[in-house]
Amino acid sequence: MQHGVCIRLYSEEDYASRPPFTLPEIQRANLAEVILRMLFLKLGHPSTFPFLDPPAERSVKDGLDLLMELGAVTQGREQTSLTGKGKLMARMPLDPRISRMMIEATQEGCLGDVAVIAAALSIQDPRERR
Repeated sequence: MQHGVCIRLYSEEDYASRPPFTLPEIQRANLAEVILRMLFLKLGHPSTFPFLDPPAERSVKDGLDLLMELGAVTQGREQTSLTGKGKLMARMPLDPRISRMMIEATQEGCLGDVAVIAAALSIQDPRERR
């Protein structure tokens, strides 16, 4: 230990009031891709799956809403099921929005052009450092 200066960007009280650990990623991230894979692998509905750290119901609803918007799932009274496009999207290792772009680009005959855009959208921003 050496002498020095410590510059804090927040108060000591603020630091002490923070939780000791960050929330698990499943409770912070967009769940659309997780839900899509779960349905494809027939693991059941995400709200009934025994996650170690279950996501909020709002996150599950938002993920399902996005998948419905993309035409990947249909919801009945008791069951959520994948559409044909949803099954194809689940097989792609991409964010559901990007996989949907690729499917439409194939149908429109502009896959090469959209693949370049999809590749750029799939990477982390190079200006961000970790």
